[in-house]
Amino acid sequence: NAKEQTVNREGAKPASAEQRLQELGIKLAAPPEPFGTYVEAVQTNNLLFLSGMLPTEGHGAKFVGRVGAELDVEAGRKAARLAALNALSVARQITGPSIKGGTLPRLREGSSLPAQPFAPPGATPPPDGGVTPQAMQPGPAGEQVTDFAFDQDSGLLAVGPEPSAVDIISIKYVTPKINRVFNITATMQVSDLAVIPPLATWRMYFAANAPETGIVNISGNSYSKGLSDDGDQFFVQASTDSNGVPGYKYGTTVRNFDGSTTDTIVADADFGSIDQANRKIAVRVSTTKLNAILTSAGHPTIVSGSTLCGLRGRTFELSSLALEDFTRGGTEFKVK
Repeated sequence: NAKEQTVNREGAKPASAEQRLQELGIKLAAPPEPFGTYVEAVQTNNLLFLSGMLPTEGHGAKFVGRVGAELDVEAGRKAARLAALNALSVARQITGPSIKGGTLPRLREGSSLPAQPFAPPGATPPPDGGVTPQAMQPGPAGEQVTDFAFDQDSGLLAVGPEPSAVDIISIKYVTPKINRVFNITATMQVSDLAVIPPLATWRMYFAANAPETGIVNISGNSYSKGLSDDGDQFFVQASTDSNGVPGYKYGTTVRNFDGSTTDTIVADADFGSIDQANRKIAVRVSTTKLNAILTSAGHPTIVSGSTLCGLRGRTFELSSLALEDFTRGGTEFKVK
């Protein structure tokens, strides 16, 4: 909290955070611009919660890479310092005098965000470098999962906003009936597939038998309230080997006590394709295969009318930058 008192080095008298910044010769820049539709700080009583801070200036990454690879130790130190100063700048803007004059209204826990300008999936950042509008969910073509464009990161440091083969735009699930058996097909669209990268994975999740399913209908931003972690979670995926040759699998997912998830590949999917022209990756698995897993666990099988939730996507690429992308939770779909 910028208004809390600290003790100076001599221990003689308290010094404010502003005084300490002056003593250290630190002049804070304007707070960094968010990379999505979120707030950078929320105050609850005397606690200030900050979003993750990156070594950025304005809306661009100042440092990109990994210490020991693309960055040396000195560059890593500067990146960490810049991220810390960004955190201080946001805290100062909320709790103290604004760098741009005045103060910002204090956002408190539970307060609502202003109305957002929802856009079709795939909308790109404005040319002036502003924030990309949040994609509407569901999408205009019935996509149950949508995501911000150009929001992939390296898992270590921010990367510049640009199209990528692992940058998820949307996911659509359908349940075609083939030879009188329901299948589940998940199709992911990404922002760029001009080149199919090696050692990349596109994974699409769904869950059966989850309790409390139902849609929370917020105009332009609907989502499922189903408890997918208490259901039977599955995924389908496409992945490429070191030569860029694709393969298609399905598997199961469980939530661990520490909050992480464990994905286990079971076997080959029934069908998969990579459509470079339309930037789409599709994978299909028969409910016969999924129901074999459910039956062995003594759980209800997937049948006509079953509601599937826990819709989300994850991608990752084992490149030098370790690019990855995650989506928010989607809506639901029924087997029919």
